[in-house]
Amino acid sequence: MIPDLPAKLSTLSAQQRGQFYERVAYNLTICIRAVWSAEKLTEAEKVDGMKRLNEIQHRITSKIMQERLHPGSWTDGEFAPQFTDWVRNWPALQRHVDWAISESLERAVEADR
Repeated sequence: MIPDLPAKLSTLSAQQRGQFYERVAYNLTICIRAVWSAEKLTEAEKVDGMKRLNEIQHRITSKIMQERLHPGSWTDGEFAPQFTDWVRNWPALQRHVDWAISESLERAVEADR
């Protein structure tokens, strides 16, 4: 998991935070493709991995909608643990999610440059 994610997100403007969450949702589609095409995983592992990533993606799109309709009602601090809850005990999946978060954070920060 990305250390201090809520603190990092708190340094972003509202627009950058929105871009961050949109980018994470997009990046998770890439992660889902990686799981689906992983030759070393069994079919059951692929389905489980895609299910977990889909659950994270579902929550992210809910967060985006919530921020648009009711800004600040679902804090980043409350939201961030949901990334970890769905990938706990699966290090390979955690690496995918960490990449999705890191890349999205970098892009959000670069958006104002």
